Amino acid sequence: MKKTHRFFIAGPLKSGRQTLTNRAISHQIVSVLRLQPDEEIVLLDGAGLEQRAKIVTSGKEVELDATAP
Repeated sequence: MKKTHRFFIAGPLKSGRQTLTNRAISHQIVSVLRLQPDEEIVLLDGAGLEQRAKIVTSGKEVELDATAP
């Protein structure tokens, strides 16, 4: 069973394709966890909502395709 990684983000959750602007989270995804495109993560807004997102590209910037919260 594969572990699901969860990340708290500031601001409201948005669906669709988006670039992750938090550099610390991008670093965690790319350099520490070494997650690859097509892997899923969960985004949390701190207000009780969560959203699944698939990594589209990972490099200096991480691009996600997120489902509706």
